[in-house]
Amino acid sequence: MPGTIKRGELFPFGLPKDKDGDTTNYFASRQIKNPLTSMDTVEAERLYLVNCGICHGPKLDGNGPLYKGGDGPFPAKPATLVGDAKYESMPEGQMFYSVTYGKNKMGSYASQINTKQRWMVIAYIKSKQSGGSRTGAASQSGAGGPADGHATSAAAATKSDSTAAKK
Repeated sequence: MPGTIKRGELFPFGLPKDKDGDTTNYFASRQIKNPLTSMDTVEAERLYLVNCGICHGPKLDGNGPLYKGGDGPFPAKPATLVGDAKYESMPEGQMFYSVTYGKNKMGSYASQINTKQRWMVIAYIKSKQSGGSRTGAASQSGAGGPADGHATSAAAATKSDSTAAKK
């Protein structure tokens, strides 16, 4: 219902999905900043690997298992999130809009990961785009990760079962 916030929701996203053929809110989302000031980078990496890595790849190069350099079941190459100026310059809010509502061939992930988790994934991607040295939203406040804001390696994340549910 418009004007309400879901129980437990900390970071409401005030822009609704554009109607077909309209891009007003997609472009307006450029002005929205990541509301997270700190996060658990290990958990953010895990969320990325579980939800995004299947298409965008563990190296964020658009070469995940579903694409496999063109040999996978998905015929179109997913976005290269690290190494492509278009995505490296995309503002956090616009990335969030795309993850929330879907964009082009990518569907919405709003039902798979909650608002806070989507912002965590965006911060993780942005930290990788800047070489892992981003502070602020990519800094770590939970246990198990670096305190200096550097993203952890994929090897560290694979030491634990990435399919295990967090409680």
